[in-house]
Amino acid sequence: TTPQINSCRQITSGGDYSLTSDLTSTGSCIRIHDTSNVNLDCQNHSITASGSLLSVSNVDNFFFFFCTIKTTNPNGIVTSGQINISYSDFGVLQNNTVVGDFIYIDSSNHLQIENNNSSAYYMQYGSSFNQILNNTFKVNPNIARRCVLCSNYGTNNVIQNNRLDGQWDGVDYQYEDMDN
Repeated sequence: TTPQINSCRQITSGGDYSLTSDLTSTGSCIRIHDTSNVNLDCQNHSITASGSLLSVSNVDNFFFFFCTIKTTNPNGIVTSGQINISYSDFGVLQNNTVVGDFIYIDSSNHLQIENNNSSAYYMQYGSSFNQILNNTFKVNPNIARRCVLCSNYGTNNVIQNNRLDGQWDGVDYQYEDMDN
């Protein structure tokens, strides 16, 4: 039987999970860690929270598909949508929609990021053998000051057939401190 998810929670056991309704949280929502073989089918439902929406840490062999991920501030305005994947290998993010600030991949290898639509910028750090294919990144220039799709300190990554739109308005912005 496929475990059904109808509230925000931690997942620490492998298995096939399905989202049965839209989820909303005032903090973080789905946190998957210290396990392997996790498949999450959101069945076109959304995850909306004011913290980290989908966090994956120390997980091998995972698959997330048909999710809409967005974060809101206390006034209900969409401000950031985030997926954080760290120290996790052999994962797939496919056919998802991410609304907001960023998708962050850290020290994770052999990932396949494919056929996603995102208004969030993509940043991967210290990650190798990843495939970023056939995605659309349409990013607010006030959010993605550095890049739309960035890959730092990795090797053998394939970035192919993506549509990148930084939505530049023609104004040359001068940023004093790029780290803030």
